[in-house]
Amino acid sequence: MSRYQRGHIYEAFGAFHVRFYQTELRDGQLSRVQKSHRLCAKDRKHHSAKSKPVQLLSDDFMHKVNTATVTEAFAQACWFLPSRRAHPRPASFGGA
Repeated sequence: MSRYQRGHIYEAFGAFHVRFYQTELRDGQLSRVQKSHRLCAKDRKHHSAKSKPVQLLSDDFMHKVNTATVTEAFAQACWFLPSRRAHPRPASFGGA
């Protein structure tokens, strides 16, 4: 379980984005990577990173990030397969 995060809102390319961290499986290892998500274009309603509409969009998106659950396939890839690669048997991977 990862920790709760609020994200960092920044402006780039005429839009507002939120930067956050996410744990991903890369090369059989769990690693923490920095991600970014575009929230909205900059306009009269969304005029600054501290405006209430931009904050609400960020809060909604970060709520999804913070409450994401681990799927069964991800769990198998993380815990089951690395132990099987150490001692592969023909029935484990369908090989001969």
